[in-house]
Amino acid sequence: MKSKLLCCITALLLAVLLPAVPAFAAEINYSIPGTRTQVTLPEDAYILGPEVSVLEKIWDEAGVDNIAQVQTIYNELGVCSHFVKDGNSVYVSVKETQQTGYYYNLADLKEKTVQELADIYAADSTVLEADSAVCNTTDIPFIMVDMKTISNIEKEQLYETICFTIVNGQSVTFRVTGDEPITDGQKAFLLEVTDSFKVLEFIPQADPINPLLSWAVLLAVVLFVAGLIFTSKYSKKLQKKKNRELADRLVEFRDSDHENLGEVLFVNETEVTPAEIARFSKFQAYKKNPLQAVFSIGITVVATVVSLMTNSPWWLSLILGVVMMYCIYKFITGAGNIEKAVAKVYSGMRSNRAHFDFFENEFHISGLQTKTNYPYFRITELRRNGDCLYIYFGEGTTYFIEKSGFLKGDLESLDKFINNKIKENKK
Repeated sequence: MKSKLLCCITALLLAVLLPAVPAFAAEINYSIPGTRTQVTLPEDAYILGPEVSVLEKIWDEAGVDNIAQVQTIYNELGVCSHFVKDGNSVYVSVKETQQTGYYYNLADLKEKTVQELADIYAADSTVLEADSAVCNTTDIPFIMVDMKTISNIEKEQLYETICFTIVNGQSVTFRVTGDEPITDGQKAFLLEVTDSFKVLEFIPQADPINPLLSWAVLLAVVLFVAGLIFTSKYSKKLQKKKNRELADRLVEFRDSDHENLGEVLFVNETEVTPAEIARFSKFQAYKKNPLQAVFSIGITVVATVVSLMTNSPWWLSLILGVVMMYCIYKFITGAGNIEKAVAKVYSGMRSNRAHFDFFENEFHISGLQTKTNYPYFRITELRRNGDCLYIYFGEGTTYFIEKSGFLKGDLESLDKFINNKIKENKK
C-alpha cells in the first residue's frame, strides 16, 4: 500500500514539475572548410554544399527545388558551404587575396580602419546601390553590405546582403541573395549564423617581406645573365684578335727549321678509352669551372624562393622557375653532353692511341692523326686531373696524357716543363 502511494506521489510531482523544465534544442557546431573558424547552427538547419550529390534526399528535405540554380550560385560565388533553415539560404565563401593579406585580422584593427574599409563598399549608381555598416555583435567585427544590382541589358534586379570578416588573412563571407528584396526571415537567419561565428585559432601573421626585394632579385638575375652575355661576346671578340695573332705566329712557325730539334725530352703514348673520355667530361663539366655553375644555380634558386615568399606576380615566379630549372638541367646534363661530343671527335680519328714527342721548342703528336708539329705557344691551358694531364688548344681541342704512358720522363716533370713554356709565351 505504501509502495502504491509513493508511486502516485512521484507521478503527481512529475506532472506538476515537467512543464516547468525548459526544452533545450540541440545545436550543430560546424567548422567552415579551409579556415580555423566555426559557426553554431540550430538543429533544424540543413548543411549543403558543392560536395553534396544531386541524388541525395537532403535537397528535398531542405526544400530546395531548383538544384541546378543553386549549383550555379555555388560556381559563381565560390561557395564552400550552404545553410538552409525554414526555406532561407545562407551561402558561405572563403577567399584569400592581396587585400585580405594586408588587413589579415579585422579584430586587430582600429575601429576607424574597419569603418574606412566598410565605407569602400558603399555605392550609389544606376547599376548598383549599396549600403554598408560595421557590425560588432561579437568579438569579431563584421562588415554588412546591402546591395541592389540592376542589369543594364534586361533591367533585372538582384538583391544581396552579405556579412564578411577577415581572419588569418582570409575573408569569410556569409551571403543571402535573390531576385526579390531580402526578407526579414532571410536577414534574421544570416545574423543568427554570423552571431555564432567563432575563431578556433588565430595564426600569427608572418613578418612582411618588402615586395621590392623580389624585383631586386629579378634585376640581379637579369644583370647576371646580361653580364654573362656581354662577357661572352667580349671574350669572343678578344678571342678573334688572339686567333689572328696566333695565325701570324703559326705561319712564322711553319716556315722555321724543324730538322734540328735537339734531344727529345719526353715521350708518351696514351690510349683514349671511353672511361678516360667520361672522366675528362666530368672534370670539364664540374671541376674546371665549378663556381660558375654553382653561382648560376644558387642565384636562380634564391630568386625563385624570394619571389614565392613575397607573393610576386605569377609570371615573375614562372620566369625565375624556368631559369632555375634550365640552370639545373644544364648542370646535370653537362658531363653527358661533353662526353658525347668528345667521343664523336675521337670516333672520327684513325686511332685512339696518341703518341707525343716533346722537344725544347716544339712537340709532335701522331697516332690519332698524321704527325703534326706544334709550338708551345699553341697551348692555351694545361690542367691536371689525378694521373692525367689535359693539354688544351682552346676549349675546342684537348689532348690526354696518362701517367702510365710515359716512355721517357714522367708526369710531374712534363707538367712543370709545359707550365714554364706557357709562362714564357705570356711574357
